[in-house]
Amino acid sequence: MIKALMGSKTAISVLIHTPSPSPQYYLIERAYGQDPKVKDKFGEIIPDLHPQKLMPSFEIYGQHEISELTRDKNALAEILTRFVGQSESQQGILDEIRTRLKESRNTISTKQQKLEQLDDVLSALPSLKEQLKQFDDTDLVGKLSEKTALQDEERILSNLSQKIENLKSIADEIKPEDADKAFVLPKEEDKKLPNREVLNPLEALSTTLNAARENAATALIAAADKATQELKTVKEAWSPLSEAAEKRYESLVKELKADGADPEKYVAIKEQVENLNPKETEKTKLLEELTALQISRQAIIDEWEKADRDAFHELGKAAKGVSKKLKSSVKASVKPSTDLTPLKEIFAKHTKGDNSTAIARLEEVDDLSMSVLARNIRKGATALTNAYNFTDKGAQKLASGGEGLALEVEECRLPAQAIIELNVGRDGTENWKDLDRLSAGQRATAVLMLLLLKADAPLIVDQPEDDLDNEFIVKHVVKTMRAAKDSRQFLFSSHNPNIPVLGDAEQIVGLTPVVESGIDQTIVDETLCGSIDTPKVKDLIKKQLEGGEQAFRTREQKYGF
Repeated sequence: MIKALMGSKTAISVLIHTPSPSPQYYLIERAYGQDPKVKDKFGEIIPDLHPQKLMPSFEIYGQHEISELTRDKNALAEILTRFVGQSESQQGILDEIRTRLKESRNTISTKQQKLEQLDDVLSALPSLKEQLKQFDDTDLVGKLSEKTALQDEERILSNLSQKIENLKSIADEIKPEDADKAFVLPKEEDKKLPNREVLNPLEALSTTLNAARENAATALIAAADKATQELKTVKEAWSPLSEAAEKRYESLVKELKADGADPEKYVAIKEQVENLNPKETEKTKLLEELTALQISRQAIIDEWEKADRDAFHELGKAAKGVSKKLKSSVKASVKPSTDLTPLKEIFAKHTKGDNSTAIARLEEVDDLSMSVLARNIRKGATALTNAYNFTDKGAQKLASGGEGLALEVEECRLPAQAIIELNVGRDGTENWKDLDRLSAGQRATAVLMLLLLKADAPLIVDQPEDDLDNEFIVKHVVKTMRAAKDSRQFLFSSHNPNIPVLGDAEQIVGLTPVVESGIDQTIVDETLCGSIDTPKVKDLIKKQLEGGEQAFRTREQKYGF
């Protein structure tokens, strides 16, 4: 579509005026198929500056897009957020908590995976211990004690070698990088600091800290090197003893096998058990860490739910404020969402198959709590069935999502839904109807009334009258637009005279379609640009929007005006 409208060799230029913090002009140019370029008032390209950084985001609605918006109650609630006094602050709080929740989830998931891996490894331990116990009534335990003790010594040497490697890793981590050694304070010529004299001692303090890290790293590396040498000395003394013991073991194995025993099996099982025993301690420690993480996460969940409640109440206040501003035209209120699409997406991520039945049951729950749902997922299928009347199959499917599903469900935030009502009463009477009971034109009118209220972003709408009732344009839209246009910019493409004429448009731009070389084009004639008071602009409106003076006079007579 863009190529058809613009053509492959076309470029568009837009002059932007930013009034604050100081008035500036920027020229944004973009050729078809290329990235936009931003130029300053001297025509110089400003590198790495994106147009979106120059201005608040535009609100742009294409033809019939407002009508489509009326069918999305979550999107309507999003419009109300602009009227929340501290919306950015509140959103910042939610974003910060969401970040901590995600970090918590990732940490818990990592620990959970390690725990599952440990469980897999340790699953063989009970059987191995039972097999080992069967050897207790034989004389193999005593005869092979030297070999099993030798294996213990090998593990001790291996563990100490690993500790030395860990020490080297710690040294690498604490050693300061080049960035750490940079100046704490910027140079005088780069930045003026009013209290530089007071802050100057920070340079010496930073140098001291870096020196301490250097010294610590050097000391750890020296200790690791010394330990490596000493360990090597011990191994050199131990190796001949180990080799001699190994020869005695080989001779003993031959004797025992001749008697029908299986000494190698005992030694192998004993080795496996001794290697797995420390992992039981590791599992216990991991479980303690997980418990602590889950307690910490619950505190974050409490914060999250409180922030969500606060945001909902703030949105409710904003809806009341909107209703007050549009008191004779539009009412707004909010309620908890019945749209569980975010939850459905989480279910699909962690389970296979269709979850529509489970979602339908959850939609019947008043004030569905995500944390309670997560708790029931952790408890299992029976808890899910009892709490939400799930089918056995549906409950088992969600329960199979396990901790991963529960963690993401806890973080799920269902957006609020907006209830919008329009006053369709006549002659000063009130007759309020919500969007579901309005015509398409009335629904679009009610939503446009919200969009016209005060906001930082300019509003651009392509042919809004296509979805609006003419009566409501005059009765509601124009009135609201005239009140707001002193503090906000509106750009409409329109063929309805009520919007530019009754709305007192400051700038009307006449577009003239032409065909050149078989290509449709639109010409902007400067003489057809200006306010309604400009004679040529007035003639254009009479001709293009009213259908000419004769058509206007005919309607006037037929209406009896």
